[in-house]
Amino acid sequence: MHSFYLLFVLSLLNPSIRAAYITLPLYIDPSPTAWAPLYKAIASNPQLLFQLIINPNTVHVSYYNRNITQVESDIRTYAGWSTYPDANINLDGIFFDEAPESYTTFDFSYLSNATSYARRAFSGGHLSLNPRVLCDSRYFDLVDTVNVFESPYSSFQDPTTLDSIPVLQRNNSTIMIYSFEGSKNQQARLVTAIAGSGIGGIYITTSGGYTSFSKYWTQFVTEVALTA
Repeated sequence: MHSFYLLFVLSLLNPSIRAAYITLPLYIDPSPTAWAPLYKAIASNPQLLFQLIINPNTVHVSYYNRNITQVESDIRTYAGWSTYPDANINLDGIFFDEAPESYTTFDFSYLSNATSYARRAFSGGHLSLNPRVLCDSRYFDLVDTVNVFESPYSSFQDPTTLDSIPVLQRNNSTIMIYSFEGSKNQQARLVTAIAGSGIGGIYITTSGGYTSFSKYWTQFVTEVALTA
């Protein structure tokens, strides 16, 4: 769960429409049928945005300790996938993982340089930051979305967790909850609460990681679609 990930948005959402969407860390090996539940969900919900985070490698920014030239090299590599001649493997942005939440002038400058480079490489593109907790508000100005919660369900304090996120930042925030132990009805109520608070991207899985689909995947997709 700690890498320099790519962001591949399969469908587009009018930015003026404030609706919840699914932000899915898709770390499942792409065997011929492994992604079938995802394809079915996308086909069945054309009105719903699926933001897919693809993890082809384990290149990290190491809380901004990694040399920025190495990060830029990775960005060039993945932006170059758009020129692959035999299939459409175009990527639409970058998901920066292992990001510090506290502000320092060095960290801000590092991320500012990295995001500016990514914007140019992807001709705009969608950029996301993953400190896994609510970060300093100034980082929101550099990216499109910030993943403000990534932890097991046992760590999610509703409504305390949601109330801690400033209202004006919620639509640009995403939440990822793994190891969900509740019932389908509890999941439905949780999705409603998160979407109702104004959070943009949501992911809830019964799995302890992101290498398999949640046993409540179908229900989860339906619940998010109902809020859109």
